[in-house]
Amino acid sequence: MKENQTNRIDHFLKFISEISKSGIQIDSNLVYANLVKLGSKGSRFDDYFTAWVQRFKTNKNINVFVDNNWNCFCQFKSIYDDKNPYYKLKLYIPMDKEHIYKGVNDLFDFLSHQNIQHLSKVTINERFDDVVIRVNNVRCAKEIMKYVNQNDYIKQGLIAPNPFAFTDGNISLVWDGMMSYNTVISNWISLYINQCKINNCLDNVSYIDFYTYVYNMYNKIFIEGKDINNFLNSLKLNGGIKELTNYQYVTRILLISLNKNSTLDDLFNEFNKIVIPINQKNTENKMNYFIENDKKQDILIDNTQEESFNLLLFELSKNSGIENAILCIKRFNETGDYRYFTRKNNIRNTLLSNNITKDVMNQLFINFQKYILINVSKLTYEKYGPIQLSRALFALKNNNYMYFTNENNLRKYLELLINNNNIDDIIHDILIESGYNISQNDDDYWIFSEMVSNSKKK
Repeated sequence: MKENQTNRIDHFLKFISEISKSGIQIDSNLVYANLVKLGSKGSRFDDYFTAWVQRFKTNKNINVFVDNNWNCFCQFKSIYDDKNPYYKLKLYIPMDKEHIYKGVNDLFDFLSHQNIQHLSKVTINERFDDVVIRVNNVRCAKEIMKYVNQNDYIKQGLIAPNPFAFTDGNISLVWDGMMSYNTVISNWISLYINQCKINNCLDNVSYIDFYTYVYNMYNKIFIEGKDINNFLNSLKLNGGIKELTNYQYVTRILLISLNKNSTLDDLFNEFNKIVIPINQKNTENKMNYFIENDKKQDILIDNTQEESFNLLLFELSKNSGIENAILCIKRFNETGDYRYFTRKNNIRNTLLSNNITKDVMNQLFINFQKYILINVSKLTYEKYGPIQLSRALFALKNNNYMYFTNENNLRKYLELLINNNNIDDIIHDILIESGYNISQNDDDYWIFSEMVSNSKKK
C-alpha cells in the first residue's frame, strides 16, 4: 500500500462523503459508478471491438467475440480453458484509449504464444478495470506481470490502478470468485459512509478509518458470527451460504490489499488457500453454523416460559390426551390463535402473561422435539446398543419407529412429534448446538448416534 494509494482512497471517500452530506442516499451502485472511473477519462473504444474480433479470428488459442447480451465487453477466452472462474486469479491492466488497441493486441498475442490459459474481457469505456485477465495460478500471473512491466508501449499507456486493490506498478491483482471485487468494495464503502452519517462523523472519513471499519465488521460477522443474518439480508445475497463465503473471501483479499504491511506473496498465499475446495467447504459449514445460531439468538426462552410450556403440556394431556395436546400446539404455531387453549386452570392467561407468542411457542416445541429424540435415543442405546440405535435413526427417515424402545411411552411421543419431514432438521440442529460444524446429509445420523454413544459412556 503506497502513500499515493492511501491519498487516493482518502480523496475518494471524502468525495462520497460530500455526496452524502448533500442529502443523496449512498448505495453500492452510486459508489461503483464513481469508483471505476477513478484516474480515467471515460473514453469509449467500442469501435475497436470489431477490429479485435477480426484480428484474432484465425488464432487457434483464443476465441474473441462480443455477446449480444453483454455487448459492453469484448471477450477473450482461451479455447481449451475449462477451469471454473471461481478458481482463477484476476489481473486488471488498465490502459488509456491511445494505447489500448495495440496494447491489447500485444498482450493477447503474448498469452497465445505462451499458451497461458485465461478468461478475459475488455470494457467499452476507459476505466481502471478496462482490461481484465483471469488466470489459473500464480505462475501465470507472474509471467503476465513480467511481460507488461517489460513492454514499454503498454507501460506508457497504463492509467492509475484501483487504489483499493493490491498493485504491482499499475497492475492490480485480486481474487473475487463468482462475484465482482469492485462491487464488494462498493458495498463496504456505502455501508461505511452511511454508518458515518448516522454517527455524525462524515467529516472524518479516511483510509485508516475505513480499514478499521471493514476489519472490525469482518471479525464481528465472519469470525464471531454476530448479526450475520441482518448483514446477509442487507446485501440481498441470493446465493446463500456459497455466496456469503465468497463475500468473506473477497473481504479478506480487500483487507490484505489495504494493509500497508502486506506483500504480494501474502496475496498469492491467500489465493492459494481460498481455491482449496476443502477450505471452501469448511468455511461454508462455519457460515451455516453462524447463521443458524444467530437465528436462535433472536428468540430467547426464559425459565418461566419453559415452565409454562411444561404446564400446558401436562394439563392438556391430562384433560384430553397427549395427541390432542400436541395437535393444539401445532395449530397455535400455524395461526397464533390462543383460543386453541382452554381457559381452565388459567392456562390461556399464563401463556399470554408470559409472552408466549407463536414464535416462542414454536421454539419451545422444537426444544421439546429435541428433548424427546435425545432421550429415546439414549434409552434405545442403553437397552439395545449402538447398532440398534443407528438402525432406528435411519428407519425414522421412512417413518418407521419400531426399532426405538417404547420405555416410558417415548416411542409414542416420538411418533406424535417427529417424522421424516423434520427429522433431518432436528438432528442437524442438535449437532450444531453441540458444536459440530457440518453440512446437512446422512452423515448427521452417524454422528448423532456416535454423540449419544459417547454421552452414555461418559
